[in-house]
Amino acid sequence: VLRMGDPRLLRVAQPHNGQFINWHDNSWQRQLWSQEVGDIMQPLVARCGSSVAKLLAERGGATAWRRLLWDDTQVAPSQLETVRLHQHHEGIDMVTLRSDWSKDATYAVFVCGDYVGYHDWVSANMFYISKGGSLAVDAAIYDNGKGMQGDKHPYAAHNTILIGSGPSGKGKQAARWTDLTKGSDFDLGDIVAYQEGDGYVYACGDATRAYHGDAKLFRRHFLFVLPNTFVIYDEVETASPNAPVRWMIHGWNKPTIDAAARKMTFREGQGVLVCRTLLPAQVRYVEGVGSYQGNGHTGFGVAVEPTDKSTRYEFLHVLEAGGGEAKG
Repeated sequence: VLRMGDPRLLRVAQPHNGQFINWHDNSWQRQLWSQEVGDIMQPLVARCGSSVAKLLAERGGATAWRRLLWDDTQVAPSQLETVRLHQHHEGIDMVTLRSDWSKDATYAVFVCGDYVGYHDWVSANMFYISKGGSLAVDAAIYDNGKGMQGDKHPYAAHNTILIGSGPSGKGKQAARWTDLTKGSDFDLGDIVAYQEGDGYVYACGDATRAYHGDAKLFRRHFLFVLPNTFVIYDEVETASPNAPVRWMIHGWNKPTIDAAARKMTFREGQGVLVCRTLLPAQVRYVEGVGSYQGNGHTGFGVAVEPTDKSTRYEFLHVLEAGGGEAKG
């Protein structure tokens, strides 16, 4: 839970509502500022003296007996403004990003990691964006009757690129830490570059191994230009020109598509996300791909498909969250 005294729970909750992102078997219905989180954090305050854990324990609240056992009055709660905005979580190859710590912040997650087991998802260069609402989401919902584990998982529900049959786990579970070594069946993705600069954060993920031969290359460059803009550049090489290639994006609500302007607009709550396609030169937008319903929630997907067959593709998309052009 702790890395450098910084609970990861703080980094996987959306700013506008405090709900955790819908990722792996995590539920969007669970809240960061809850008694459950407060109870988890209380022992960490005493054991680790973490000021961020103290913040979570106090903001979330905790049962009285846990406070009596674990509360350390010598630990002062951290101020959110002092906590880093961006973090590369190297162990799980996840990058968390935000413009600031306010409820109106632009927030994103980019992940390209390994597959560990049944309740894990193959994290092949997937991303999540929110600002005032959950805008680019993972539309997969656990236990929705569509088979959520191993090779049966609906990978069309993720914001990634489907190459051939799509990325896949092996339908089994890593039994030992040695199973996760380089070149193993579970070694499917890596963040191969990460850099923070003046007004930007850049990450690059390589998910080639997640496609088990359908892809000769899938490298995604994910650039966050603060405060509201994302540039996503993808390099794809396929084993065959007949392998289908689909660039996927999803929202909780059905988006508006302007094919002539090469633009998609996603809305949820107070948030707006405008996604523009710059490359390839010729594409078609296919609605309803990767749209799933379950547990009272629905996700709507759009596939951006090149109209010309090749073994080499470049995708370039610019996404604007919230104000500015996103209002248009």
